[in-house]
Amino acid sequence: MYEDALAIFDYLPIDAGSHSLYINHLWSAFEGLMEKGEPAQSFAILPFHLLFMFAVQYKVYRLSALNPAKYVAILGNSNLRDKTQLPALEVNPPIPDANGIISSTCSVVNLSILPEKYLFEFLKITEADDTLIERAKILVEIRGSYAHANGNIEEDLELRINEYLDVLRDIQVSMAPVNDLLADTWVGEITPDETPNEFIQARLRDSYTCRADFADGKLAVSFGTILE
Repeated sequence: MYEDALAIFDYLPIDAGSHSLYINHLWSAFEGLMEKGEPAQSFAILPFHLLFMFAVQYKVYRLSALNPAKYVAILGNSNLRDKTQLPALEVNPPIPDANGIISSTCSVVNLSILPEKYLFEFLKITEADDTLIERAKILVEIRGSYAHANGNIEEDLELRINEYLDVLRDIQVSMAPVNDLLADTWVGEITPDETPNEFIQARLRDSYTCRADFADGKLAVSFGTILE
């Protein structure tokens, strides 16, 4: 089960910059609870859930820059509790300005303001099917059933971890056109005086890509072997 759970890192950014500490914090909490065994082990699903949500937030963050108009349209129906937060989210897509600079106010963590279940609505930018979106929302509902002081405990940790990973795999499939577009852009940008490794390493942080992005499609063909 622990080995299976490690697959979550395939869907988290290869270079998360300052957010690497947060990712390591969540994974360390997961590891510690797993090592304790029962009755503590079941609680490991909560840090794992947050790792899952952070991986999804990175996908949505990329999609918001790909199609900002559709992102803003979906955002407008998000039913935020605090409407004063909407303007900040509207300008949150990581789109470089004329000087190639992304505003310091843009961040993947800003997406945590949104209700967790609603975050999956942005997968419609990739035309992900409704069944996948509903499966993801169900995981949030299940998490809510034991994230309060109500006496509920996760009864099948292995099953639940596999459900999270299955949803991430299917989300990854829906990201294929996005990754192919990125590969086409990179192939057009690389210069003869750059090695492919240097080129990729310089772009990992600002592309928010994960290892799964390089496993299939044009990114795999053009750059996948660099990360093996």
